[in-house]
Amino acid sequence: MIDEEMLKEAIARIAPAISAGPLGLALHRPEPQARSGRSFENIAEKVLYDGGAPVYGWTLAYRVADGLPEPGYLLAAHHAVWHSPDGRLVDVTPYPQAALRPISPGEDTLFLVDAGAVPTKAGKRFIPLPSRAFALSEEARLGAAVAALNRTAEDAWRSAREALE
Repeated sequence: MIDEEMLKEAIARIAPAISAGPLGLALHRPEPQARSGRSFENIAEKVLYDGGAPVYGWTLAYRVADGLPEPGYLLAAHHAVWHSPDGRLVDVTPYPQAALRPISPGEDTLFLVDAGAVPTKAGKRFIPLPSRAFALSEEARLGAAVAALNRTAEDAWRSAREALE
């Protein structure tokens, strides 16, 4: 595990490589009808019923891989939050499994805005951009594992897009 200060430094270093958008907190207020892992659909429904607008970007999660050296890696997952009519950013997506929850200072969601991170819409479903993993050390086995994670995410995204054609 890494300590909080090292994690903050890693986030500050990696976030600009993902997006030039602002990094901040979105209030975490899960909606009863929202589904885990479906932030884009959840936000589309929220906007339909309550107004506001979707904001696209990335959540960040700290992960340690079994059998690999620490300190682990940061995982940027494509995500959407709600820009409420009163100007707040709100994450309505639930995270029922603590192990899958993104970095959440004070229980709110750390969110990196990325105006260019628009998902592909497929009917009522969305295809998110591939997740991106970033090794937190130069250790070769960790680097290879992170590269493999990134290839797998890219391949899955490409397959999902090709299935639409």
